[in-house]
Amino acid sequence: MKKNKGITLIALVITIIVLLILAGVSIATLLGENGILAQATKAERAQKLAEITESIQTDILAKQMEKTNGKITEKELDEVFAKYDKDYNPENPQVKTDEDGRKYIETSDGDIIYQDTVYTGTVTKANITDTSKIKIGDYVNYSPDTTKTSYTFEENLSGYIKQEIPKDQLKWRILDIDEQGKVKLISDTLTSKIITLKGARGYNNGVFLLNEMCNELYRNDTIGATARSLNIEDIQERMKTGADGKKEYEKYGSGTNYEYGKVKEYADNRKYPLQWQHDKGIEGKNEDRDLIEAEEEGLNFSYGEKSADEKLMVTGTYWALTADIMQSNLMAIPEDKVRDISKANSMYYELFFNCGGPYYWLANRIEDLSSDSKVSFRITSFTYSSYWKK
Repeated sequence: MKKNKGITLIALVITIIVLLILAGVSIATLLGENGILAQATKAERAQKLAEITESIQTDILAKQMEKTNGKITEKELDEVFAKYDKDYNPENPQVKTDEDGRKYIETSDGDIIYQDTVYTGTVTKANITDTSKIKIGDYVNYSPDTTKTSYTFEENLSGYIKQEIPKDQLKWRILDIDEQGKVKLISDTLTSKIITLKGARGYNNGVFLLNEMCNELYRNDTIGATARSLNIEDIQERMKTGADGKKEYEKYGSGTNYEYGKVKEYADNRKYPLQWQHDKGIEGKNEDRDLIEAEEEGLNFSYGEKSADEKLMVTGTYWALTADIMQSNLMAIPEDKVRDISKANSMYYELFFNCGGPYYWLANRIEDLSSDSKVSFRITSFTYSSYWKK
C-alpha cells in the first residue's frame, strides 16, 4: 500500500501558534505604545508644536521690527500669544497661568507652550514671580515702559533754576525679595544728571520730587512695577544691630550736643521750612507730602516761624559714617539668598556704594544740629547738601 503524505494535527497547531505570535508582534510593532503609528503620531504632534512655536516667534519678530529698540511690551506679547489658543480661535484666547505664575497655552493635542519659549527680553510677571531662580545682587532684564524721556524740576518747587533730567538706560539688580515674593530692584549705576535742590523749597519738596522723577521715568505699568528714589531707611534697615541694641548710625555724635535723636532748643533763630512741622522727630522723614509751592513775586523761602514763647525744638536726624564703618556694619545676606556666597558679607555694600558714585541724593529730610545758633534743614545726600540755614 502506498502511504499518504500530509501534515499532522500537532504540526498544524504549532504552525497556527507561530503565525499568531508573528501576527501579535506585527500588530504591536504597528499599533503599540511605541509602534510605528504611535511614533508617526508623536512626530506629527512635534511638527505641529514646532510650527506653532515658530509662528509665534515670527509674529513677535514682526512686532519687534516695528519698534526702534526692538522690544515689545508684555501686552503686545500676550496679544500674539493669545492668537494660538486651544482651538486656534483668535476671538476666544485661552492664555492661562500655572501655579508658578508662568503663562501658557494648550494646543488641541494637549501640548503646552509656555510664553518663556518665545521670551523676547521684556520683563513678564512670570519672570518676576518666579523668585526661586533669582538671588540678591543678580542682574535682571527690567525695562521701564513709560514713554517719558525726561523730568522737569521747576524752580518754584526745587528752589533752583529749571532743570531737565533725562531718562537713562540703566541696568538693574535684585536688592531684596520679601516673603510674599515681592521683588525690589536697584540700578547698578547712578543717573547721569546732577540735581540741585536749594533752600526751603528744596527741603519742602525734595522727597516728593525725587520719588516722582523716578516713578515717571522708570516705572513699568504693564507689570505693575512702581519706582521711587533710594532713601536712608533702605540703608538703615540693612545695618546690623549692636550688642547694645542700637545700630551704628544711632550712636552718631554720642556725647556731643548734636547727637542723632537728641532734641535741641533754638531760642533766637526760630524759622523753619513748612514741611518740617509735619514730621515728628526722626519719624516720617522719607514720606511724600503735599507739594508746597513758593508764592509769586520770586519768594525764596516757604517757611514758618515759632513765636518767642514757643521756641524752636528740633530733633537731630543727621548722621555720617566712614566707608569702612558702613561696610562692616551692613548685614550679611543668607548664603541661600545670594548667588556668590563669597559676597554674602559685602553684597549690600556693593549695591549701595559701589555704584559709580560715590555721591548721590537720598529722598529724606534731615536736620543737622551741629551749630548752636542755626539748624541746617537738608535733603540727605552722599555729596554736597543744598540746604536752608536761617
